Amino acid sequence: MSDQPDHESHVAAEEWSDFGAALSDLMPRLASYARSLTRNPDAAQDLVQDTVLKAWRSRASFEAGTNLKAWTFRILRNSFLSQVRRKGAGHETAELIDVPVASNQESIVTLGDVRRLWPRLTPEQQRCIQLVGIEGLSYEETATIEQVPVGTIKSRVVRGRQMLRALLDQTNIVPATGTASRTLSVDSSPRYEPSRVDDEHSKQIELLRRWRAERAAARCAIG
Repeated sequence: MSDQPDHESHVAAEEWSDFGAALSDLMPRLASYARSLTRNPDAAQDLVQDTVLKAWRSRASFEAGTNLKAWTFRILRNSFLSQVRRKGAGHETAELIDVPVASNQESIVTLGDVRRLWPRLTPEQQRCIQLVGIEGLSYEETATIEQVPVGTIKSRVVRGRQMLRALLDQTNIVPATGTASRTLSVDSSPRYEPSRVDDEHSKQIELLRRWRAERAAARCAIG
């Protein structure tokens, strides 16, 4: 019986360690979402740090088995709204999805088209596509984060993706002067994949990881 408290303390320590590791893994995604709200790298960094601190302090309230990403994104957005209210600012901002660096020229072109057309969407559409399409959150989780009905989230995602597809089609029909017509669909396969990956070659592994992540991000953006 005397060993029971020590055992429980050890289990609790492991749980908090796992929580901290999971929180650390989410930081790049939190940073991306923070930039979409603030449009300021320094402000985004401060917002992420504030979010991580609040999440750690509130870790006891997190329900194991639920979506940690949705939970932390909600903390981040609430922190952002609190900052806006304190500063008396009434605007909401958004910027392009933060995607990995491209690993081949064709992927740069197709993702470049999405990036170029992205500002044509409303800030609300941008955020909802990012949360649902890129971050993989459910409509319900996104609605909780954005503090709007689920139907509103679905409408923003559908209309935003329709707009992106329409703009991509228009761009494909009218190519730049002096250039050959080309397909701009982000779903089209590139002409070649990155070099054959050698498990012992970390650079090639990283190249393939980035290439796959980039294609997935572009594909999710237009649905």
